[in-house]
This record gives sequence, C-alpha cells and structure tokens, in this order.
Amino acid sequence: MNTEVKQMLEMAGVDVEAAIQRMTGNEEIYIRFLKKFPADGTYGRLMENVRMQDAGEAFKCAHTLKGVAGNLGFTRLQASLEKAVEILRQNRMDGVEEYILEIETNYGKLNEVISLL
Repeated sequence: MNTEVKQMLEMAGVDVEAAIQRMTGNEEIYIRFLKKFPADGTYGRLMENVRMQDAGEAFKCAHTLKGVAGNLGFTRLQASLEKAVEILRQNRMDGVEEYILEIETNYGKLNEVISLL
C-alpha cells in the first residue's frame, strides 16, 4: 500500500498498523480484506432496517458491522457503531439517528479511500 493511501486511511480513522498486525503482519491480506469491505451487504441492511424502524434487525446488522470495523482497524466507524449498538440493543430507535449520520459519513469516507486501492 502506498504511503498516500495509508495516510488517507489514517485520516479516515483507520489504525492501519494494528489491523495489519491482526492479519499476521501481512499487508497483502489486509488489502484483500479492505477491497472486499464495500461489497459486504451489512451496511445496506443496517440502513434499510433503520429506515423501516426495525430496531432488532438493525441491532444485528450494527453489531456485525462493528465487529468487521474492529477487525479492519476502522476505529472511527467502530466507535459510531458502538454508540448505535447500545441504543439498538435496548430495542429502541430514539436517539440512534445522530449515530446513523456518523456511521454514514465514516462509511462513505472509508469507501472513497478503499476505492483507490
């Protein structure tokens, strides 16, 4: 991964070094997982369930996406998801909107950078 993309990932809230270490120090494997991230349907299902006001299904999606974000070092996205998960865990939708906006912003920035790989 070139230095510019690495810096852009870091600016988007990614702990690149920790994530690479999680992948046994193999940067190529990490890049492969990064490239697969936009194709994962969990984010789309999360947004659909939020739109449908289905807190239970939204919780499942947010919790799954939080785990993926953690494994890939997406610390900023993971933090936003943690806040949403705690609300959704209580089977509530009220208060989750602001975190959904954060999630959308962070997700979009990550995908912009990942598209450069």
